[in-house]
Amino acid sequence: MDLAIDVIIVPQGAECRAVRQGLKKLKVKPRIIAIPIGTNRIEETLSKQDFWQSNPKRVLMMGLCGSLSSSFSVGDLALYHGCYQQRDQKSNGNYLEINSELNSLIRSKLNTQLRQAGSIFVTGVTSQQVITKIATKRQLAKDFSAQVIDMENYQYIACLQQKNIELSILRIVSDDLRFDLPKLEKAISIDGKLKPLTLIAEMSRTPYCSIKFVISSLLALKKLRKVVTIIFSN
Repeated sequence: MDLAIDVIIVPQGAECRAVRQGLKKLKVKPRIIAIPIGTNRIEETLSKQDFWQSNPKRVLMMGLCGSLSSSFSVGDLALYHGCYQQRDQKSNGNYLEINSELNSLIRSKLNTQLRQAGSIFVTGVTSQQVITKIATKRQLAKDFSAQVIDMENYQYIACLQQKNIELSILRIVSDDLRFDLPKLEKAISIDGKLKPLTLIAEMSRTPYCSIKFVISSLLALKKLRKVVTIIFSN
């Protein structure tokens, strides 16, 4: 099965490292573009990349996401068929659909290799802030009829579709509706980088939530590495 993916776009940091580790022993290695966390500086990030001028045919966005539904737990796969943009609390935002052959090819390969319905088509929501409370997640699920949430996808979909680049988005659920997240907003800088000292300080204020968050994130990153290997192995 020839997926022929030219570029992987993935948030910088632990998610990007997991993708690189998944590709480490494989012969086929698409180019990896590490992007800032969040929606700032998207056009600047892409314009600096050679692939943006070379017009790649297929791009795969990867990374982690949060669950908005009790049907999705840590480690589950989320293959986007569309994504909303959360503009504000009173608006259900804009919607972009992802209708690509690449989606079908990826789902087929994953389901064959994992021998389970491991990749499920979802509707996502892109938020400009970290959503930490279960109650807020449940409300977003109702407002958007969505199953997962992220901080990057919508704007990248818009940019890539403008250049007629075929796109798929595959993310792994790293937090679900079983526990609140630690307050992480202050730990992300305006240029989309984690601030380690701030992160430690914020997590120390809610140790129970933080321990659960770390454990679930590690499980999701492990699944991300496995999925990358499956997709790009012959």
